[in-house]
Amino acid sequence: MGKLDNPQQYFDLAWSNFVKFVDGVQWENEDVAQPIAMPGRTSVSKFLRFDWSPLAGDKFNLSTGQYELFLLLWSSQSEKPDIQHRFLLTITEDIRNVFQKTIDNEESFGIWIPIDDTRRSNRVITRVGFTREYE
Repeated sequence: MGKLDNPQQYFDLAWSNFVKFVDGVQWENEDVAQPIAMPGRTSVSKFLRFDWSPLAGDKFNLSTGQYELFLLLWSSQSEKPDIQHRFLLTITEDIRNVFQKTIDNEESFGIWIPIDDTRRSNRVITRVGFTREYE
């Protein structure tokens, strides 16, 4: 994950756990990171937690602006991923403030960050707007 205007600093985040949302309040670890075996034509929905450890010396800074997030997936035992998907996201001042509050208070809960077109839902639009976007 990295900020578009800072190509010298991208963060290679480690997938640490599957998590579940408990009581609509906080995230709880469900299982350790591991491959998911699935038969053909099936799907599995999971929430993933990615961690960044400052023990390596670098701090994960989140400032306002445009970011790109790459999701790398392996479907076989290979050195490089078989699937790469790029998402765009915008960190607003509100999102940055919530992030900083969790760091300052040493809290662990999820922060909603709209990715690509996921921000389109939960809004009122006209019929013409609906037709333009979805038909």
